[in-house]
Amino acid sequence: MANKPGRKTPLSCILSFKKNRIILLFGLLWCAVAQKANAQSGPAKTEVPEWALPGSATHKQVPPPPDFHRPARTEYTPIGIFTAQSDVGGALV
Repeated sequence: MANKPGRKTPLSCILSFKKNRIILLFGLLWCAVAQKANAQSGPAKTEVPEWALPGSATHKQVPPPPDFHRPARTEYTPIGIFTAQSDVGGALV
């Protein structure tokens, strides 16, 4: 059986598939290596201000304001399996 012009032979299809498979394999390998190399870098070093460190001379521990401890606000409306909801230390508004 003679091959028609423009038609691939079974051998050329197999070789083309192997070539594409090798290219795909190298592409996936490249992505895996690039991701692994990126994952190895550590987090950026963050500078903490001196006043935020508990042992520093400039760190001062102060009590909360007098009105900081507010009474809890409870709403007695059923929420799911619960019968009420309390907002302890909620917003000032």
